[in-house]
Amino acid sequence: MVTKLDNTGESFTPVTPKTDPTAPNAVFTQHGSDKLAYNGDFEKGDLTAWTPSGDGRVITGLGEWSPPQGSFMGIISTGLGFTTSSGSIEQNFCLPKEATQITFDWNFNSEEFEEWCNSQFDDKFIVELVTDTGTQTLFQTSVNTICNGIGMSPTSLYFDQSGPGCTPSENVGFGTGGQDCKVWSTDWKNEAVDVTAIATANEGKGVTLRLSSTDVGDSIFDSAILLDQIKIVKP
Repeated sequence: MVTKLDNTGESFTPVTPKTDPTAPNAVFTQHGSDKLAYNGDFEKGDLTAWTPSGDGRVITGLGEWSPPQGSFMGIISTGLGFTTSSGSIEQNFCLPKEATQITFDWNFNSEEFEEWCNSQFDDKFIVELVTDTGTQTLFQTSVNTICNGIGMSPTSLYFDQSGPGCTPSENVGFGTGGQDCKVWSTDWKNEAVDVTAIATANEGKGVTLRLSSTDVGDSIFDSAILLDQIKIVKP
């Protein structure tokens, strides 16, 4: 299911024998839906296997941005007028004990770049893995972190506060000039997170992978994180 993206039925059928020939003769059975599958690339065109909250969706494009592979990508945002709730998606699965990394593509777009850099308005993108012993943050970045690190570039996107009708904020953050009337972007980035220790400690147990956006300091200027190719890597 994890490496080939097969659904439960496709994964169950080839297993043979389904009855252990040695005592106590355990039987491998399947119950419930045979259509469940790990879904990390969104190529089913929907959030199959994911549970969304707030603005968590699958889209084919956003302005100049297209999926880095295939036809679909995920999006989580701080609203975008779609909802007033910040978005997240999460998926439950068994993390293989041999897993070494979780990798994913991300693209952070925000109206808070770049005039509101280094301010209290600091929207975040967080990736967490929830186990039966607690929640571990695998990756986290934010507007201020990006402003002081990898940087960003202007886009043609308009969110609810940007665009031709926007009134620039003066004497704030990075500088004046109406930069908060634009949506800026990090472009696509790839992240690889080491999960070797987590996988070893949680052998045979279910985990939950959660990717979320948070609106910090205000609900005026929006941010949206594009997602794709969320993979579990094994040797």
